[in-house]
Amino acid sequence: MNQQLAKEQDYLFDVSEIQRPWFNSNGGEPDYRSFEKTNFSLWLKESQRIQLSIIDKANKEIWSTKINGNKGFNDYRWDLTLSKRTSDEPNFVHYNKFIESGKYTLKATIGNKQFEQSINVNKGISPYIQ
Repeated sequence: MNQQLAKEQDYLFDVSEIQRPWFNSNGGEPDYRSFEKTNFSLWLKESQRIQLSIIDKANKEIWSTKINGNKGFNDYRWDLTLSKRTSDEPNFVHYNKFIESGKYTLKATIGNKQFEQSINVNKGISPYIQ
């Protein structure tokens, strides 16, 4: 954050590479020890509503959320989940659908302006690999 930014402009900061969770080979469940949430950081010249969207290579929106942004620095922590399910079925473990590894675009709509950043989602790494 050593960049010199104009405080009278909105800004979407660069996104670090994202680590997708590792999925075990037995049942395909995510190992929650193998990833962390990712941060989407913005600077707003005034408080306003923000829409954050993830766009895939086919230019399709695969995830979106709306947040109330405050004047100044804002940080949204995303859990890499595209959708969540519940089930009463026995042994059901696939509650969350996570983003696949690959290249995407993060789009922030702030008022009538759109800001975009490329993001890379890396394949999950087993926590058992030393």
